[in-house]
Amino acid sequence: NTDKIEDMSRVTKAWIQPMSNATFLSLLQFMACLANTGWSKYSTAYYMSNGVTASELGTLSLVSCTAKLVGYPQWGILMDLLLTTRPQHHSDGYSITLKFKVTLALLIFLGNFSVWLFYWPSTKTIIFNSFVALAVCRFIRAWLNASWTLVDVVTLRLLPDASNYGSHRLYASIGWGVGSIFAGHLID
Repeated sequence: NTDKIEDMSRVTKAWIQPMSNATFLSLLQFMACLANTGWSKYSTAYYMSNGVTASELGTLSLVSCTAKLVGYPQWGILMDLLLTTRPQHHSDGYSITLKFKVTLALLIFLGNFSVWLFYWPSTKTIIFNSFVALAVCRFIRAWLNASWTLVDVVTLRLLPDASNYGSHRLYASIGWGVGSIFAGHLID
């Protein structure tokens, strides 16, 4: 088991560590917006097509806002802790920047992966048969999703020159556009 973990560690370092901050930030901007286009615009229609009423949608909005009220400062504190120091190598050979990249990418992945709980037949049945289960899943989704909104903050924090922010933010717009076209095509 230890050998497998070390092998995975080497693979992670080989793929992620050489990525420059500029490449990472552009990719992060692109993926954060690409991944959220379909759900953010069509979740209400999806909920209603699964029998959720207007009053339940209102309650789910409150649940979502509460989750983000908790999530925004929590993820902000985590990012501040990971970004406090510029890259320094520790005894394990990882840099704080690499740990930061992996942590943020994992949070964004989990936030977007949690949407699939609403679609898989086995979990969908459980979620939509109980409003409490639906509210809990919506809370978890919104809480995890609060992490992706820190992408702009992180971008500005890691850029040596803030005047380059627009060139990275451009990738967010491209991701949103590509995702919207793709989601619209799938829905139609």
